[in-house]
Amino acid sequence: MHKKVALNDPALQDLSKPRVLLNWSSYCEAALLLLGSGNHFHTRNDDIRNCLLAAMHGLPELQEALRRTPS
Repeated sequence: MHKKVALNDPALQDLSKPRVLLNWSSYCEAALLLLGSGNHFHTRNDDIRNCLLAAMHGLPELQEALRRTPS
């Protein structure tokens, strides 16, 4: 997300500033969940996945990559 903002990615041009901030917030929340879970991140899989899905909102190439990844 940071790289896309820094490079003025056209995919982000369609997103409002509040939406970009929500994406960033979701990304940070996922990172904190991963950092705080130690070796037991599997217990928070659903929470982490939901945060990452929210972080990818409006970024079609990332959403397409997720669809190709087996669950």
